Amino acid sequence: IFCTNYYNSDKTPIFLTKGKVESFIRKGYYGGIVDVYEHYTDYITYKYDVNSHYPNAMLKPMPGGKPYLSNENNIDKIFGYVQAIVEAPDEKTLRVSVLPVKRNGNIELFRGIAEGVWFSDELKMYRDKFGYKIHKIITCLQFEKVYNVFDNYILDLYEEKKKADDNNGQHSSTMMTLG
Repeated sequence: IFCTNYYNSDKTPIFLTKGKVESFIRKGYYGGIVDVYEHYTDYITYKYDVNSHYPNAMLKPMPGGKPYLSNENNIDKIFGYVQAIVEAPDEKTLRVSVLPVKRNGNIELFRGIAEGVWFSDELKMYRDKFGYKIHKIITCLQFEKVYNVFDNYILDLYEEKKKADDNNGQHSSTMMTLG
C-alpha cells in the first residue's frame, strides 16, 4: 500500500542496506519491550490501553539518504545508529531500568555499564529523561534527517481504522499522540 500509493522515490529515496551496514543497524533493533511490575494493588488503579505507538513514531523524522560511518562523538550532533558505552542509573535513581542491551543472544534491561548499539534519538531520550550517562561513542552510522515520509500513509490508514471501529459499534479508547 505504501509503495504503490504514497512513496515518492524522487522526493525521499529509501536506500536498501546490506552486509555490514545492515548488520550494524540490526544490533540496534530491540522491538517493543513490555513488562508487568505490579500484579495486584489494594487501591484504585486505572488501566490504559494505548496503541499506535509504532505508527506515531513513523510521523517523526526518519533516517534517510545514504548512511555513512562517522567518528562524531557528540551524541547531540548524531542522527543515526551509535555503538556506545552507557551507564544506567542506580535503582534508587530509576526504580526500573528501561534501556535494553543485547548480551549473549538475549535482550536485557541492564544496570551498571554496558556497550551496545542504539538509535541516537532514543539514546538522547534515555539520557535526558531517565538519567543514563553516555560514557563513549565508539562509532556511528549517520543518516540525513528526512521529514514527512510516512505522514499521509499513517494518517489515512488511521482514519480508516477509526471509521471501521465506529462502523462496528465499538467505542474505541484508542489514542494516538500526534506531535
